[in-house]
Amino acid sequence: MEKKVYTSIDLFKFLAAILVVAIHAMPFASNDDLNYYFTCFCRIAVPYFFIATSFFFFSKEQPDIKKYTKRLALLYVVWFVIELPFVYERFFVDYDHPLPSQLFNFFRCLVFSNTWFASWFIMASILSVNIIYYLSRRLNNKQLLLMGWGGYFVALACSSYSGVLDVFLNDRFTYYHAAFSYFFVPANSFVVALIYIVIGKIIVENLHRTGNIHLNKSLNLMLLLLVGALGILEIHFLRWSVVINDAFLLLPFFTTLSFLLVLQTEVNLSTSVSRLLRSMSILVYILHAIFVSINPKLFDLDSGLTLFFVTLFESIAVAGLIIGMSRKLPILKKLY
Repeated sequence: MEKKVYTSIDLFKFLAAILVVAIHAMPFASNDDLNYYFTCFCRIAVPYFFIATSFFFFSKEQPDIKKYTKRLALLYVVWFVIELPFVYERFFVDYDHPLPSQLFNFFRCLVFSNTWFASWFIMASILSVNIIYYLSRRLNNKQLLLMGWGGYFVALACSSYSGVLDVFLNDRFTYYHAAFSYFFVPANSFVVALIYIVIGKIIVENLHRTGNIHLNKSLNLMLLLLVGALGILEIHFLRWSVVINDAFLLLPFFTTLSFLLVLQTEVNLSTSVSRLLRSMSILVYILHAIFVSINPKLFDLDSGLTLFFVTLFESIAVAGLIIGMSRKLPILKKLY
């Protein structure tokens, strides 16, 4: 059972990485309506990563939080050094402010957003897993879930529901949101990750305790379709309200049901292929952000299908090269 579960998670994690590429390359950028709905659908990718991260971490008999933190911190630092020219340009060249403001902006993004391209996911994983791990010593899962939803509601308020709150607060929320965003963007920080880390923890603990998911696969699929239909209505009616479309109310439910369906899906992959897909998903996630940034300048590409396929090809090719070379140069494993 364990092999089947893990291989299915890794396969869909790789597919989720492709969806992340689509979010930033915007293959349907020429059609505003299609681009909006497709991007909203792709938002399942990063929440899936968070749940998978939590599932793998808490599935261990004795989770090693220090080892986990050290591994991800090293990954963060390695890519920070690689992308240092981009970091310097963003925070100390393009951000034309006095040095104290530049340093404040840098350290703010270090913890609550991106420093190098797409780094927020790694920092959010470090912080959210540590928070849930240590709080779980004092709080039960219901309390952790409540806390996670509290953070998620903050993210909702500053993303897809910002316009709704503006109406109720007579346009005053715009000012509150602007002041809040000066410090961090909840939908791109550990705040939005907490709920997914708790969900992953609950899923794996229930699986270990009972040996099954307690949800019929057919019923799960029906619920997934129902929540998906309601989710389409949500993103449709909120389009006028959205500041950023990273978070929606039904997204945690849709992602959870999707993850459960993945667990119930039989995928016959060898352990080596599963590990390869896991490594590829990490590298594609990191590399695509570099390519999607430089490709428009190198090849004079606008967002669209061409940019998407070029970026995806480059990301997979370089990821494969790194993994292949790491067999002879183990130091390259630090990249993933």
